[in-house]
Amino acid sequence: ATPEEALAQFTLPDGFEIQLVAAEPELRKPMQLAFDERGRLLVSTSTNYPLGPGPDSPPSDRVLRLTIDDATGQATDIAVFAEGFDICSGIEALPGGRVVLGHAPDILLLEDRDGDGRADTREVLYTGFKRDDTHEIPNSFTWGADGWLYGLQGHVNRSDVTDKNGVTTAIHHGNVYRMRPDGSAIEVWARGM
Repeated sequence: ATPEEALAQFTLPDGFEIQLVAAEPELRKPMQLAFDERGRLLVSTSTNYPLGPGPDSPPSDRVLRLTIDDATGQATDIAVFAEGFDICSGIEALPGGRVVLGHAPDILLLEDRDGDGRADTREVLYTGFKRDDTHEIPNSFTWGADGWLYGLQGHVNRSDVTDKNGVTTAIHHGNVYRMRPDGSAIEVWARGM
């Protein structure tokens, strides 16, 4: 079905509407979405999921930034913010055009320092997330009212995660964790599935 045909299949509650923002081929296999401070939509995409790239192909996953037209709700510009990843999962925006990206074994800080619209730095904030099961790598980044960034990890991966201060935290068996977006602290918030 075309994206337009798919829209016609939705049944919505009274008072709701649905709009087509973007579709294939420009946007393939989105993993997580976040809006930045300018209202642009950030999307982590992974054509490598769940197996990773093939033996003769480099990692090709990307972070896209979509500019949305307020009148139509459609993307007017889809640009590659960063690329060359192998299953990028969780994503969240920080002030100043910076992006936190889950990319096991790391959680990265991506930044466009020269203002050209593409990330030119990648800083490791946390490292040690396991990839034994790629269905359960760092995901679902969400800001808490407490100023911490929350995330999830599935129950199979037993990760021992190290922050920028060298402190290691055990994140095992389907934990909810929270982290400081500067890489200074990570802790388990809820245990179990």
